[in-house]
Amino acid sequence: MQQLWRSMAMCVALSGCYTYMPMTPGNTPPAGEPVALDITDAGRVGLSDRFGPGLLRVEGRLTSGAAQEYALNVQRVSFLNQPPSRWSGELVRIDRAFVGMVQQRKLSRGRTAFAIGVVVLAVGAIAVGTDLIGFFEGTTGDNGEPPGPISNRVPLSIRVGH
Repeated sequence: MQQLWRSMAMCVALSGCYTYMPMTPGNTPPAGEPVALDITDAGRVGLSDRFGPGLLRVEGRLTSGAAQEYALNVQRVSFLNQPPSRWSGELVRIDRAFVGMVQQRKLSRGRTAFAIGVVVLAVGAIAVGTDLIGFFEGTTGDNGEPPGPISNRVPLSIRVGH
């Protein structure tokens, strides 16, 4: 049962209660914040030597947002025609001219409410299910002893033929 609770808690923690929200143009989130940089067509060409062809988005933790570039520890990179790849926090500098939109990771109230609702329903279903199973199984009688047999009937065997 503890395994189940741990699994549900992990699902809530990892269930995507966060989302990336576009920042207003000209604003830069503070250093240390998770960001996603959407790369422009010019950026795909200019960054292909470092990331490969078809770069779409770079996600990571911002270390600085200087006037000419963003510096971030990269966690994930998305491509046009390839699956995303995970990175282990390498520091990368990306020219601001290569970035179309900056998005900051924020807590999503809707996703969080949905995740909490799912957990509440799951816990309720488990609680009701275990109580009902115990109730209908008849594990003990009213006096605390196991219940007697349902029927006292003994099956008869009838021989056909000689």
